[in-house]
Amino acid sequence: MMKRNGRTQAFTLTELIVAISVLTLLTTFVAQLVNNATIVTTHSRKRVDADTQARLVFDRMAGDFAKMLKRTDVDYLFCKQAGNDRMFFYSEAPAYYDGASTSIKPRSSMALLGYRINSHYQIERLGKQLSWGGGNSGTQPGSTIFLTYPAPTVVKPKPTPLPASLLENNWPEAIGSAPGYDGNDNDYHVLADQVCRFEFCFQMKDGTYVFDPTGSSSTTIHSLKDVVAIVVGLVVLDSTSQQTTDISKVSMAFDDPSVAKITANPPVLMGECWRQQLLQPGFAGSAGIPQVAASQIRIYERYLPLNVQ
Repeated sequence: MMKRNGRTQAFTLTELIVAISVLTLLTTFVAQLVNNATIVTTHSRKRVDADTQARLVFDRMAGDFAKMLKRTDVDYLFCKQAGNDRMFFYSEAPAYYDGASTSIKPRSSMALLGYRINSHYQIERLGKQLSWGGGNSGTQPGSTIFLTYPAPTVVKPKPTPLPASLLENNWPEAIGSAPGYDGNDNDYHVLADQVCRFEFCFQMKDGTYVFDPTGSSSTTIHSLKDVVAIVVGLVVLDSTSQQTTDISKVSMAFDDPSVAKITANPPVLMGECWRQQLLQPGFAGSAGIPQVAASQIRIYERYLPLNVQ
């Protein structure tokens, strides 16, 4: 406002309305840009978090399998279950030692390792460093136990191993008993707290995929003969999205792949099977998961090479 020639001059009402309208439009435009940038950044961060968790698990498993004790006279325990699977085996990988801190000489390079989804729907790794001496877990922490067999007979020319030489019977507290194998041990540690689903199958030398390499359709596998790779599937939901839903529903929303699917031509393994479920209309509603959480579910699958005779 100013005075000129004795008269007062000011903005007209129309000018004020136009100025306010332009300012409002600019403010709305800038706010929308900031909001869109925030959404993109948040989604990118969630994707990076999920990728990091899956990569951590796959890299750790690859290292453990690479150093696995590859012998036909030791036991393996791979458990196919309704829902999340479990696995236990010997490996020269990093692990925790339960013996006295001053006992360096008795420590073996071998460890009892395992993977499972715990009751909080987080993937755990069991890492129990063993000792030398051939003792079982009755003398903590125990050592590698080799398979022993009863004498062959005419009825059973190829007998099965004695139960006393199997993994679950030497570390019952850590591994647990059939069919759940839900042992409790201080050497279980959460490896990735956003991984809520874990499933595997085996790739054979002839290129086929199976759940039981022995061909007996057992849910408890003790042999990896003719297996060239273990295929692992994971479902990951970032920690922010987990706050909006029941993580147990996310884990249980994805079915176990069937024998028919993994033996189809082409085979449909865990990753593709779960993606088909996730992309179905109404998936979130049928699973009881909020749509905002379902949109952030990530599915991963990796072939982990294995050379067991």
